Amino acid sequence: RRDMQFMQNGRKVFKEVVPMVSQHIMDHMADEHLGADDIKRLWLHQANKSMNDFIGKKVLGRTPEPHEQPNILQDYANTSSAGSIITFAKHSADLKDGDHGLICSFGAGYSVGSVLDEKHGKAASFAKQPVADSYFFDTRACTASTDSTRSE
Repeated sequence: RRDMQFMQNGRKVFKEVVPMVSQHIMDHMADEHLGADDIKRLWLHQANKSMNDFIGKKVLGRTPEPHEQPNILQDYANTSSAGSIITFAKHSADLKDGDHGLICSFGAGYSVGSVLDEKHGKAASFAKQPVADSYFFDTRACTASTDSTRSE
């Protein structure tokens, strides 16, 4: 039934979500006294590369290098809000102790959430066989922020 379908105007969403998400991220960074130069990696929601490119440029004040804002759309397509976590899992091992990164997902209902994290050492392995070069991001160094607004 058509009355039960969820529909969005793509251009309108793009024009409204890019500044909203960019501001959310910059506010979250400011709350933690971090500037663009402190962030080594942005792991963003993987639905639209153009949207992510605009957000990254606004947040960093320049066009992000591919390693600073990895994209997995070509490999996994749109995996909804899990995309930022998949991107984190695939593109975080190379960071060094003390590096900061930001995970951000956003979606329907104009909701956005982010986690700022800081890398700390090697992770303990809970598997029978240790995983080479596995690291962890200490949750004590993480902060989270969420916003939700409804646009008609």
